[in-house]
Amino acid sequence: MSMTGLCDDELIALTAQKDQQAFAVLADRYMPQALRFVAKLTGSRDLPDDIVQDVFFKIWVKAGSFKKRDGAQGNHVKAWIYRLLYNQTIDALRKNKRYVALPENYDEFFSADDHKESELHTLQYQQDVALGKAMDDLPHSQKAAVMMFYFDGLSQKDAAASMGISLSAFEALLFRARASLKTGCNRLLPEEPKV
Repeated sequence: MSMTGLCDDELIALTAQKDQQAFAVLADRYMPQALRFVAKLTGSRDLPDDIVQDVFFKIWVKAGSFKKRDGAQGNHVKAWIYRLLYNQTIDALRKNKRYVALPENYDEFFSADDHKESELHTLQYQQDVALGKAMDDLPHSQKAAVMMFYFDGLSQKDAAASMGISLSAFEALLFRARASLKTGCNRLLPEEPKV
């Protein structure tokens, strides 16, 4: 039987029994988005590898401690992984007490498309860069909320649980993040020519 077809609950249960193949499938499933999430939170290319490696080691060691809430719906394994990622990232940032600046070619780090093909691509490119820079200006908690909900597909309830806050606190955090992103993008984007 192929393990790739198993749901996360089954994979975590097998990982708790130290099934290396199940753990490898779980890691393959979540490693790319975990790296992206941590890279966005830290603004670093190097730190995410260490953080994600530490988190997946914790998953291997603590898989047996994962408990799905009775009658709860949603992907709680994913929420648990994000809780570990968020906590480990915040701990690492506090420990380092420094933020790694993105390289000069920041925009190339997040987008490999050739945006010079047309005006539409150029406008989309400018919007992408503005959004990326506005995201970088957000406090870590707001950035994490946006990443979990909009980019990584966690429900608000699961994202709130991942961050260890109430649903209403998460909603307020997301509201403030959206307002800050709108302000940041408006500040960074060139004004439209007036006709």
